[in-house]
Amino acid sequence: MIKETAQERAVSRMRLIDAEELTEMAWRERVDTRERIVNLIARQPTIKAKPMKRGRWLPAKDWFMSKCSECGYELGTVLAAGYICCPKCTARMDGDKE
Repeated sequence: MIKETAQERAVSRMRLIDAEELTEMAWRERVDTRERIVNLIARQPTIKAKPMKRGRWLPAKDWFMSKCSECGYELGTVLAAGYICCPKCTARMDGDKE
């Protein structure tokens, strides 16, 4: 039997909520105690997350250009090295890492 780590237990209990909506609701309801904050968070609806696109910079036709593996957007190789996400499709440029 594989033991679950504390981090894995915490992640399994996580859910995405709209932080802006939560902040607005806290101001409206004048939330001031820990118990009221916990209750407010518990009442927040869960939002659906979009899956993250992942890609990598590939060599383009010209030696000084790179292109996104997801959308084909071309960028100078020197500039592309500084981007962690594609400026066009927002794919994270870390290959197939999870």
